[in-house]
Amino acid sequence: MTFGKLSSLSVVALVCVLHLSSCGSGSGSVDAGDDLTDGNDGNGSGDAGDGLADGKDGSGDDGSGSGDAGDGLTDGRDGSDDDGNGDGTGLPDEDLGDDFGLYIPPETWACALDPVAMMSSWDVDTRTAILNNKGRAMFHQGSFRLYRDRESFDVDLIDKMQIGADGAEAVREGPGTFTRTIRAAGDTETYTYAYEQNFRIGGEPFRFTLRFRFEIVSGVVAEPIRTLDEKELANLTFFIQGRLGSTNRTYSTCRYTHFDCSVQEFGFSDGATLKVEPCKFCPEGMICKAFLAGLKRAEIKLGGQMQYIDDYFHLAHAMRHHNWGCDYMVMFAEPIGSVFGLYLGSAPYPDENFVEANYLDADLATINTISVVRHENLPGW
Repeated sequence: MTFGKLSSLSVVALVCVLHLSSCGSGSGSVDAGDDLTDGNDGNGSGDAGDGLADGKDGSGDDGSGSGDAGDGLTDGRDGSDDDGNGDGTGLPDEDLGDDFGLYIPPETWACALDPVAMMSSWDVDTRTAILNNKGRAMFHQGSFRLYRDRESFDVDLIDKMQIGADGAEAVREGPGTFTRTIRAAGDTETYTYAYEQNFRIGGEPFRFTLRFRFEIVSGVVAEPIRTLDEKELANLTFFIQGRLGSTNRTYSTCRYTHFDCSVQEFGFSDGATLKVEPCKFCPEGMICKAFLAGLKRAEIKLGGQMQYIDDYFHLAHAMRHHNWGCDYMVMFAEPIGSVFGLYLGSAPYPDENFVEANYLDADLATINTISVVRHENLPGW
């Protein structure tokens, strides 16, 4: 395989206040779901503007690594760990020299989190903005070299970038580029690597960024190889953002493997039912104002029809500020009559119960409001 770059992980500086609510999903997002920082510039700054936090390296070897038919390098395909160093990557330490490594397992995806609402439900403009800023990055699998002696270098980490309500594929506008910065403090050197790649979708610019770092203490590197896997995506130890126009979205897992998921069912006054599997999570070592949240799947029964929806681009879910309520939106795979989707938001704090739902047209406007007559937790799907 061809080496590109390797990087180290660390924890995003999130400061939140933990408060659980009756909504069944959550995962560590800070405030308005954009940059995960309070009052900063949208770059997710935590430490000297790098978006990462001190004291945590975010590493998590998952043992899913690769080896390549004895050539001493890896392409991430066979899952073996033939280097004998026990790091699970199959990437021999001696091949790196003084450099560092990034291992990306097969089928690694990162998805934009839906933004946290402050206290109110989603109006039509909010619904539209949420779907338009959906994003999914699909990474190339393999092992990449991160150079210590270069301030910048090109590498291609992204296999496919999908943006918007329909998940349309964005057009890349050039290679991805890593930029390296070094900061020294006492006997510690901190290397931060920032990856950036520009795309265009429907004539609008989109910028994808990924940042992580690692430390050398008294000349010793604790973890020269980092793994971008589900655990790291859930814990935000890689700080990933997508910026469409002037709107930032923080990216986390698409699969919610490490999230706390539940199954809930709602019954409505017109006889329709909605079953959802919301998932929530507060990253390790963080206290969350509003948990990270995602909707894994949904099932709607309406007008004698049933649809099962598990398309990320058709599902939206977020906790509200301090987890005081939450919101769901499900866009149908095909319209049922004149109904294209359903929005369900909890009542304002301190009630937080679900009182009514809105049927949506193709433009996400409300065409009918129905009452919630039943809400229950189910033992499973």
